Amino acid sequence: MPTRSSNWEQLKHLNPFILDNSIRETVVGNIRAQTLEDKLKVFQMVTDTGFSEIILASFGRYPRTDDFFMEELSRKGLIRPGHYVFSELFDTFIGDRPAPDKPKGFRIAEQYGVVNLLIEIDICTPQLEDCGGVKIIKELVELRSRQFQEMPRTRHLFFNIRDYNMAMLNAPEDVEELVAFIASLAKSIRPKGMLVEDSAGSTIPYVFGEWIASMVDTARAIDWPDMDLLVHVHRGYGLSEAIVLESLANGATSLWAGMSETGAGVGHASSIMTLANLARLGNNHVLDEFNLKKLREVGCVIYEMATNAPIPYAAEIFSDQTFELILAGGFGQENEPSRIFGMNQQFRMSELAGPAMIHDRLKALSSDLTWDVLTISLMSKEMPEYLKYNQDLNLDSSATILYKYICASGDVPDVLLTDFLNRENGGRAQTRWEVLKRHFDGDYTTSINEPLFLCELSGRYSVEHWNFEIDGASSIHVHKKLGLDQASRSNLIWALLVEVILARFGAPLSDADLSAALVRQIFVPEFMRLFDNQSGGLIEATAANLETDEIDHPLLYNLSPNARREVLNMTIELKCEAGSVICRKGDLGDQFYKILKGRCTVFGDRECTEHISELNEGSFFGELAVFRQAHRQASVVAVKDSVLAAFPSPLDVLTGDELSEFKSSIDQLLDVYDSWYQSKTMRRIGLNGFLRFILFGKIITLPAGHLTIRKGDLPENLYFIITGKVEIEVD
Repeated sequence: MPTRSSNWEQLKHLNPFILDNSIRETVVGNIRAQTLEDKLKVFQMVTDTGFSEIILASFGRYPRTDDFFMEELSRKGLIRPGHYVFSELFDTFIGDRPAPDKPKGFRIAEQYGVVNLLIEIDICTPQLEDCGGVKIIKELVELRSRQFQEMPRTRHLFFNIRDYNMAMLNAPEDVEELVAFIASLAKSIRPKGMLVEDSAGSTIPYVFGEWIASMVDTARAIDWPDMDLLVHVHRGYGLSEAIVLESLANGATSLWAGMSETGAGVGHASSIMTLANLARLGNNHVLDEFNLKKLREVGCVIYEMATNAPIPYAAEIFSDQTFELILAGGFGQENEPSRIFGMNQQFRMSELAGPAMIHDRLKALSSDLTWDVLTISLMSKEMPEYLKYNQDLNLDSSATILYKYICASGDVPDVLLTDFLNRENGGRAQTRWEVLKRHFDGDYTTSINEPLFLCELSGRYSVEHWNFEIDGASSIHVHKKLGLDQASRSNLIWALLVEVILARFGAPLSDADLSAALVRQIFVPEFMRLFDNQSGGLIEATAANLETDEIDHPLLYNLSPNARREVLNMTIELKCEAGSVICRKGDLGDQFYKILKGRCTVFGDRECTEHISELNEGSFFGELAVFRQAHRQASVVAVKDSVLAAFPSPLDVLTGDELSEFKSSIDQLLDVYDSWYQSKTMRRIGLNGFLRFILFGKIITLPAGHLTIRKGDLPENLYFIITGKVEIEVD
């Protein structure tokens, strides 16, 4: 058996060929259906990477997508010498014994001219144990080997011990006997090699490595030194990647796996991760032979296709965070992923970011600007302050970095900031920005310290709704009904804010210090929320071109025409690419949406993995969080390219009596909805059913003893009991 030091040398000099399983593995056990079009798209992407050894399909008793996929590949003449399909060892019985007839996968390989076959074996199968166990398996292995060589055109045959880890734990002598038997077959019919897998990723890596070494020794002892041995490991207990490396270090020649880690429960050890580890350990052949950057890009696309979700933030190799430096390249190891994948590095903006790291990141955003080093120094000192206010702040967003530079008294051209908002920060931030530009003239950077501007920009502290608690004292309240013009209100708020700052810090401040204190202590927390967690595809915001009758939400029917026009004036049209995260669970609800074109998916968690429902054109969503002024209870993602109308909260638009009346009607409706939701029958109807109900009816309150319907009268209304109970008498 190889020594530990020689194991590491084997990994450095290994020349693996990858048997790609991206088309099959990524949909094993998947709760999302994969269409024929999906398979054809993945097939083309895998082919474009340069992989030539590709697993195409496996087959069940009844036709499924793989059957139609093979038919389509054959029709288009796309089947190549490097393509493989799976087949069972047998799929029918004669009496209590497996039938010698070729199983379905074998027959399909013959039908379409696939010259490589992977035949699945289960050693620990009760049905086989009852009719001979490993003896009957050996008979079938020899039969299938002869049948394969009798095909008109053949290339490679592999046998896969599908339950390898269970067999090695419960019947290791059967595994050894089977390997020895295959090794002893005549070379004319002997297969190319063996495949093994750990179906749960549960084996201790060094134990699995010893199994592999024993298997290799058995083959070599019976004159099969060139046996190809490929491994495949599912994820489950955090051991999968180590199991693969231990296997390769102990004599396995390669692996069969998908480029993406998805599929089969909670995933499997991907080929990209294994290749990255081999490159990291000094295997230059991997860097010369494989375009790892291209493989990673395709792996990310396959992941998103299979899961309908963005790449998780913490996904090793696949997440862009892999290539960020958090310690200015400290310890020398942070550079490895970027070197291996040929990716550009950038410094991560966190509490660990020093002035040099921030300066480097700003230069990466624009090398044409002269970035002020004193401003950058102030930014680095304020990093912990930003985090202290809101643990969810996305400090690493490019638009956020620019805004922080502005807040620290730096100057950023409008075009640069707008560009980053367009490209990466999503609907909420861009919507607010577009709305603000309608209300303010001139260069916004010159007025960044104007309290009125900051009030409006925050989206929470509007001029109309200011409330500050000063050390437990009574609230300071400024309202539009005071009749002040904009300049007067701005001056009044400024004066009140001075009092707030003085009360908070207990000492007079200079204008410059006051400005910085305002930004840090009051505005930054809300200001930065606008740019938090906007991920996924591009969301482009423009002014909405809607008519008042398009605000057809039942909760807004009581608005006057002027009020509806006011809401429309602050409504934005969002063009969302497929995969865009429109809103996340836990975010504050400051907008609600209508799908004008496209389709969206609702998820019950912040990471967009718990599927709830689909929303089609004409659907509204997000209104409950807006009207309750609460956090969102679900996340919504655009399934395909979509166009949405993003409506502001009427609570932020209306004033005076109209605001009071609207709040009163909304509170009543929400109270009724809460009561409605207590009924199991009504709960099934949900919010949309409730809204349709109030669209065609009205809510009335009847006193006790009220005679609602009299026998013999013509029916005029249909009644639903939301709360209370009724008595029915027959006379």
